Formats: sequence, C-alpha cells, structure tokens
Amino acid sequence: MRRGKLFLVTLLFSAATILLAASCSTASPVVLQLEKQPEAQAKVELAGRILSNLEAFGNNLAKAMIRDYRYVGLVETQAGAVLYRYDSLNPALPKHAYLVLRLEGSPSITTNKGDKNYILLDSGSIGLVPTDAPAVPSASGLGLAFTTTGYREAFNPFVIGQKGSYPEQILLWFKDPATKDRDMWVMASLLKSAFPRIRYSGR
Repeated sequence: MRRGKLFLVTLLFSAATILLAASCSTASPVVLQLEKQPEAQAKVELAGRILSNLEAFGNNLAKAMIRDYRYVGLVETQAGAVLYRYDSLNPALPKHAYLVLRLEGSPSITTNKGDKNYILLDSGSIGLVPTDAPAVPSASGLGLAFTTTGYREAFNPFVIGQKGSYPEQILLWFKDPATKDRDMWVMASLLKSAFPRIRYSGR
C-alpha cells in the first residue's frame, strides 16, 4: 500500500511541476520565424523530438522508448488525440509504450526565451504511458490502460483519462545553452507544421 501511495504522490508532483515550473523561469515571450514542413513528416519527427526533450530532463520511459522500443505508427482520433505507438524490443519491459498528444478546443503555443527556454502548449497535453496491449480508441476514450507489470516509469500518465483528469497546459523546456534556441525553434516549427490548427504567437 505504501508503494502505491508513493507512486501516486510522485505522479501528482510531476503533474504539478508541469504546470507550475514556469513561475520559476525568467524567460520572456518571443516570436520566431518558424519553418513549415510537410504535415505527415512533421508528425513523425515531432515524436522523436519530444522523447529526446523528455529524456534530457531525466524521464526514464522516454529513455527506454528511444533505446528499447521500436516506433510502429500513429493513430489520430476524432476527439483530437494522437497516439504514437512503440513496441518493446526488450522482454523485460512492457510490450508497448505510447506517446499521447491531446489537442482540444483551440490549442496554441508560445515560445519563451531566457535562462531556460520553454514552449507553452495551451489547450493541449502530452504524456508517455507503458501499456500491455495496443490502443483501441473509441467514442468513449483512448482505449489505453497503464501496464499491470509493475513497471512504474511514465510521464503525465493522466493524459489517457477523460477530459478534466489531466493538465491542459504543458511546458517543454530547453536548457542546454549551446542548443536551446535552435531546439526550441525546431520543436515549435514541428508542432505548427504537424498541426496547422495550433495558433502561434509570442504572448
């Protein structure tokens, strides 16, 4: 029971950090000249960029998905979710892992530059979830369930729940002084190219 409570507290703390970390930043909004790319290509490249970004900030599932999983493909739901499926190459890990991107309402991004750069995704959410079976999306949900193997690595796993149960603002941070400006520009360009309905502004 104690382990389960600790896991829940960890998840809640992680979700709060996603939303509140901006208050500790000295970054200011900037408007970048984004590069337009083919939509289908941008959607695939975006997944790799998100995983690399989360790995750089210590997320263990992102690290495993890069090294021990194989990208299979993506499914888009009518409700505005994109499910990127990865299959395990390591029998010690859950059979599947998903990068889930939810865009609902009127999603927008802002780019912010400072000691650490960040992109704020508003009316959207991102999560990494290990699963035992492939997703079966339906009108009632994403058809994803957290693995029962005991594996506990994830990022914002609430994203597989119903609207209202997960944060609808996400920060993507960029901290390497040598690459943070370009990395933010590339990520923003991919987000806007992959999902043209995302509104982009500097504030």
